[in-house]
Amino acid sequence: YAISHNGFSKNSYFDGSSYKAITNDAGKLIQMGDDIIFYHSPTVSAGASQTQEALMVLKGSGNVGLGESNPQTKLHIDTETSGLPRIRLDHQNSSAEVFEIGGGVDGITNSGYSLRNVTDSLNAYYIDASNNHVFNTASITQSGSNPTFNIETSWSSGNYGQLRLGYVAGDDRSITGHYDDGIKIKINSNTHTFD
Repeated sequence: YAISHNGFSKNSYFDGSSYKAITNDAGKLIQMGDDIIFYHSPTVSAGASQTQEALMVLKGSGNVGLGESNPQTKLHIDTETSGLPRIRLDHQNSSAEVFEIGGGVDGITNSGYSLRNVTDSLNAYYIDASNNHVFNTASITQSGSNPTFNIETSWSSGNYGQLRLGYVAGDDRSITGHYDDGIKIKINSNTHTFD
């Protein structure tokens, strides 16, 4: 580690015009000015010029960028590749599940927003670019242009998807799609079934 041009570096030095590697290894650099920028550079030969990639930027405004050199909000994440930006919510409790908040769904073009249950490989909640809402599905196909509200479950005997509206104890208003029994609409104790 060394004090470098406006910051601290590991395997990186400034020769007056560019950053160069000290040894045949990757470089790290923390640059401090109006902003604080954490850089990484791929492995190059000793003495060769390095290409600095900004991994994290702390702007003087208080905005933080991960993969984004000019963050526009308090936290701005950009993969800078074809991958999807995600935030993972993990823990040490073995009985709980891991979730990811993501900008889109793998394999779907312009797919909007998702909340994914990583443990169960399940899209717990998803909004596509056409404002379709989908709950509880392992796989998602591109939806149409008309907004929909879709609750899915594994489609086998005994399973169903249900939407409850204004539910309180003793007052049940629901629409249920049953694998075995078709569509049921229930208002209090009155149930209407459509096969």
